[in-house]
Amino acid sequence: DGPERENRLRQVGIGNESALAVTVTSTPQPGNTLRVELATENPAQGSKLELRKVHLESSISKSAVVKCSPLGGSASDLLMVLHPLLGSGLSSVTRSGSTFLNSCRGILLSGSWTSNSLGASVLHSFHSFTESKAVANRPTHTIGQVLVKVLDNLVVCASTKLSSTYQRLDVEMGSAQKSLGYTHEVSHSLTAAATLSSSVLLSGWATMSHQKTLDEWWVGATNLAGQRNGWGVSISSPRQSGAVQVEAFVKHALGGVELSPGLVYLPASNRKILMLNAQV
Repeated sequence: DGPERENRLRQVGIGNESALAVTVTSTPQPGNTLRVELATENPAQGSKLELRKVHLESSISKSAVVKCSPLGGSASDLLMVLHPLLGSGLSSVTRSGSTFLNSCRGILLSGSWTSNSLGASVLHSFHSFTESKAVANRPTHTIGQVLVKVLDNLVVCASTKLSSTYQRLDVEMGSAQKSLGYTHEVSHSLTAAATLSSSVLLSGWATMSHQKTLDEWWVGATNLAGQRNGWGVSISSPRQSGAVQVEAFVKHALGGVELSPGLVYLPASNRKILMLNAQV
């Protein structure tokens, strides 16, 4: 029925949603950038715009950059991401990239250094002072990245994440049996991107959980890197569903509207989903 169908679609990152986001970028002085995002989830119902994201970036030198996101950001906003379809596509795993980076939220601080063939980044997340007790129990993350230009047309990035959770003594919640102190989990991610021709880019990533099992993966090709019109195809296994899904779409800009009709195929259930994504 309807609710079951919607739940199945949400598991693969597909939903009937409307949202409006406005991004304002300011450069107070050369090398320093402030970006603010205002958004609402239900613009048709007259919902007001709210402050959702704040991003600060400062260039220390030609090769070193420091970034900070005190509100609403994820590690994907601050670190090196070899995923050319960010913001494009039909499913959430294509539009947003890996859960490995997107699950890292809170107050974020990062530093990056790049050269012609090497790059390195480190990021740490902090809890906000205004977070509730339940949210404050979520882990903090420290991510380290190394990016290497292997060939002229091939770049590889390896990342390691240390997730730390502090176990609190709370008799009322029945957790008095938990040992106090920090527990740590280590996970890894490997990403690669290769230029196949003058316009086609092949990329993919895989993440491994602390249990040393394959957690999530995505492989795709597109000619949308750096342009508004084009196509994208991918095959993936999102962490949320754990099932393989195939996606194909075209993207065309008409004035200020970007239309992306396409198809998502779920082999396990032999389900084909026709979609139309519109972004203003």
